[in-house]
Amino acid sequence: MNDVVSEVRDGHLAGIWGMQHEITHRKRQQEKRQEMRRTLSKKQYLLLQLLSEKYATKEAASVMGITENTAHKHLARAMKKLDIHNRDLLLQYAREIGLSLTHTSEDHSISAIRPFNVTDSVTSR
Repeated sequence: MNDVVSEVRDGHLAGIWGMQHEITHRKRQQEKRQEMRRTLSKKQYLLLQLLSEKYATKEAASVMGITENTAHKHLARAMKKLDIHNRDLLLQYAREIGLSLTHTSEDHSISAIRPFNVTDSVTSR
């Protein structure tokens, strides 16, 4: 009987630890997103959101209403500010911290830059 009670108790504690770990992990991701939001300009932040959602640079530029060349400049400046000197590593980091259009605040949203629907502007990906 003690073995059963012990297994149930250990399983319950493991479940609690797992939930606490997940909460801590999500809080760290949120803090990193907030830090990134403070560090980058609105357009740099939005561009990283779009690129982390698998938009091509040309598509992201179109959504933002800027040229592809300007998008590349925003990306280069973001990389310099974050001290990440590889585009793939930057996008990997953005995805790891959960940077996506679903974690957008009002002042860093597409509508704050150009008012139209993202899904309407990009027909194929």
